[in-house]
Amino acid sequence: MFQTRRTYENFLMIAEEFLEDTQPLVLTATTLLVPFHVDEREGGKYRSFYRRY
Repeated sequence: MFQTRRTYENFLMIAEEFLEDTQPLVLTATTLLVPFHVDEREGGKYRSFYRRY
């Protein structure tokens, strides 16, 4: 299961600490999916997560 709450808390901390004077506020993240190391079930979890946002 994804730990989205902790991820959001980390993003908030980074934004407040380093990006408060930056306009527009831009912060991105990526997920590395290595072929043959992520099965179809796990890939489906990533897809459903990203569709929500």
